[in-house]
Amino acid sequence: MIALRQALTYLRGHSDIIKECSIVTDSQLVLTALRNMRQPTTLQLETWELAVNLAREISLRFHRTPSHSGNEKNDAADQLAKAAATDQATAPIYKLAPRAHVKRRLRNFSLEAWKERWRTATTGRTTASFLPDPCYDRKITGDFDFYMVQLMTGHGNFNSYLKRIGKIDNDLCECDGTDTSEHVLFHWVLFAQQRIVADRVLAARGLRRPANYREVTEVRDERDWWDDFRSFSNRVDKLKVN
Repeated sequence: MIALRQALTYLRGHSDIIKECSIVTDSQLVLTALRNMRQPTTLQLETWELAVNLAREISLRFHRTPSHSGNEKNDAADQLAKAAATDQATAPIYKLAPRAHVKRRLRNFSLEAWKERWRTATTGRTTASFLPDPCYDRKITGDFDFYMVQLMTGHGNFNSYLKRIGKIDNDLCECDGTDTSEHVLFHWVLFAQQRIVADRVLAARGLRRPANYREVTEVRDERDWWDDFRSFSNRVDKLKVN
């Protein structure tokens, strides 16, 4: 598009002597963009306006030639463009970037900063046991429901959490252990038999059910573990209490 804009700018400066011109490009994308002006970029609009105004003064045509098809002049244009693009001494002739490109760059910067904070933070380590970074693969994990999130964060209907936020004074479980999310998921005697069944199912698939949050890191890339985790969390009645 920049090359086309430069060609049109040259023609406009010589429209007193050039009355007919055919512009040849190997970019179907550029020609399509000039026909679709519903949401043009700044560069696209500039090029289109140049073409429209110039067409009032000279006979202007656009043609497409296939790339790398033996067209000597097109091959030469490709070589010149690559040479200019890699020459650090060549000053840029166009410094604006498409909005979509800027948004993509900003999003990438934000994601990288988020990943770094996720990796180095001292809080949220329970959740980090399940997810190594914030950009997890839903094909493996599936969608998280309300019950899973309580166990993944430690924020839920657990006596240790309710005590921490001042709702109750006692953090013990009915089995005399400390009522934490980790205790419910891995140690609560009420679900001992279900954990044994889950162990057998995972063992048949070459996996071992983790015994604590640290060991979750060994299976968090396995869909079978997430299926077991989802099934377990949906059977814990205390997680359903508001």
